[in-house]
Amino acid sequence: MQKKIKAILTLALGLVIFTGCEKDANAGASIVGEEESILVFADTFGLRSVVVPCDSFISSPDSFMLGEMTNAYGTIHASILAQLACPEGFAYPQSDSTRIDSIELGLYFRTAFGDTLTPMSIDVKRMDLKTFDYNTAYSSNLPITDYVSADAPSILAQEKIVTAQGNTIKARMSDDFVEWFEQKTAFPSQTDFNNWFKGIYICSSFGGSTILNVRDIQLLVHYSFSYPKNGKDTVVHDTKAFYANSEVRQVNTIHYDNQDEILTILKNDSDTYNYILAPANIYTRMSLPMKQMASRIMQRVDTKRPYVNMAKLRVRANNMYIGEARDGSPEDWAQPAPYILLLKESALDRFFSQKELPSDTCAILASLTAQMDEVGDMTYYYEYDLSSLITNLLRHQDNPDQLDMLLIPVDVQTSTNTSNVQTITAIKQQQTLSATVIYSARNTIYPLSLEVIYSGF
Repeated sequence: MQKKIKAILTLALGLVIFTGCEKDANAGASIVGEEESILVFADTFGLRSVVVPCDSFISSPDSFMLGEMTNAYGTIHASILAQLACPEGFAYPQSDSTRIDSIELGLYFRTAFGDTLTPMSIDVKRMDLKTFDYNTAYSSNLPITDYVSADAPSILAQEKIVTAQGNTIKARMSDDFVEWFEQKTAFPSQTDFNNWFKGIYICSSFGGSTILNVRDIQLLVHYSFSYPKNGKDTVVHDTKAFYANSEVRQVNTIHYDNQDEILTILKNDSDTYNYILAPANIYTRMSLPMKQMASRIMQRVDTKRPYVNMAKLRVRANNMYIGEARDGSPEDWAQPAPYILLLKESALDRFFSQKELPSDTCAILASLTAQMDEVGDMTYYYEYDLSSLITNLLRHQDNPDQLDMLLIPVDVQTSTNTSNVQTITAIKQQQTLSATVIYSARNTIYPLSLEVIYSGF
């Protein structure tokens, strides 16, 4: 019976689409008996949309934002708090001649956002108050003063001024820090090391035009010792690296100076556009009129079981900045997010804290898609299929009057199996910079709307 219904439903949908999606179509009635007739309809439902603030995300970076930038969307400050992995079981050679010659910090960055020629400063301090627990989830807006004293001195040998040229920054640590670090001669465990050296705080003390996308952080300890060989003392120089890696915790702290004022300005633009800004800045809330949809659909399918065959939502992006050559302007980085997740707002905290993956009834993932329109212009959009989500809601008694969902820029991690099939392994709120401008629900040319084909059987 189910196979028969499926076949009839496919034919009925084809007839509806072929005839221009007539809203009162009852394509199945003439094919099967009255008791097995399938009612198929098409409707378009308007949505509501508004920009909302995002104060923070759970920080689990595989790269780190570092620096300051002021642009049309506010002023962002990005800094790093990082534990360092010690070489467990390592000990310096037991010799009176063993000494640390110098220590340097190495920062290696993938890319930079903003003006790569404008100078910026790098400062480093010791986390002297407390350290991280490996199993705790930390927010990107955590108070830095809980970990670093307000009057903590710099542990750099001198002020470090850099530009975002090349991809490496090396900074020599102060003699005081070297002397302090030299007290630790053996490293029995990571816990012992963390209790002694809680971590480092890396920030930028001036420069408002550049954000570095740091991929690797190392503390390089250069030491030497001597031993007798052929009646002479032979000096050996070696280096031991301490990495900020997955064995320890790092938190990318993100703060904005004037988010409230910017949010007010962007809300005033809602007749035309909505905005989705990362990291941890502004999202767009879309509200689906579930009461109206349920009333319309249930009225039409009557006593039959409702089934949503297609519920297409196309979120169209304004392509003002997409693909433009970088010229160093503050808005130049404002490229749209490669992936945007459509997520039930009620599931926001749970989804990311419990490291959930996309599901048709809670979180739907879409990638930025480019397509040539009928006049030869390139258009960009994210497309979502809400059919399973809406079908599931229609069949529950606690169906909400209005379903609020968030458009969230995300980073997507995948793995590929031996058959070359990609599988999503992790979804995180985007922790790099992006600015996605979309046409709002009140836009007169491309308003956000939901196209629905549904049936009853």
